[in-house]
Amino acid sequence: MCDHSAVEITPAKINEWIRIDRQRRTRAKRREQFFGRVLCRVRRTFVFLFMATVAVTAFNHYTEIETLAITKLGPAIKKIAASDRLRQNANTYENQVDGVSK
Repeated sequence: MCDHSAVEITPAKINEWIRIDRQRRTRAKRREQFFGRVLCRVRRTFVFLFMATVAVTAFNHYTEIETLAITKLGPAIKKIAASDRLRQNANTYENQVDGVSK
């Protein structure tokens, strides 16, 4: 087949090379699947640990978070409460006027 090569290329050699190539591809595929599973588990573990860290931090600093939220939302809560009181007073007044007119 090849005149100038030191190794004679025969159909048996070609079959051997094909077999070796298939083995390499099979090993690469197995390695890829293994590392894919490992990376998936690592990713899941990382997400779980991150969520646990956030939950524990929130639990440990609950009072500070609550105090901060109250100081930031305090004025808005007071406005809402005043608005609700005014609405309730207006409804009471309407009911009194309706009761007097009957």
